[in-house]
Amino acid sequence: MKSNFLNSECDGLSVLPTLLGRGKQEQHPYLYWEFDEQGGKTAVLKWPWKLIHLNTGVREAKGEAAKPKALEVKLFNLTEDAGEASNVAAAHPELVVELEKHMKDAYRSPARE
Repeated sequence: MKSNFLNSECDGLSVLPTLLGRGKQEQHPYLYWEFDEQGGKTAVLKWPWKLIHLNTGVREAKGEAAKPKALEVKLFNLTEDAGEASNVAAAHPELVVELEKHMKDAYRSPARE
């Protein structure tokens, strides 16, 4: 199987400044991740805010289509709520919109070979 590594996008940052103890370490402006299990989950973290979408309906872990459920949107301020117990999405709709834009910008369709 031929690797597409050299032709693919890379969103990594060099950790050389940290390893050498020289200069300032560049940081990502936000982090994005997704999981297919349990109906699909996506999340974006832009400190201190974490936005989670549950039931994204992508696919189950075994590759089968997920059963459709209503999308759940959850927003947490991790400085004030590290345990993610209080969903504050309704109180901060502007943050939900901003972080959803980051989700959309970061998403890449999985390569199928």
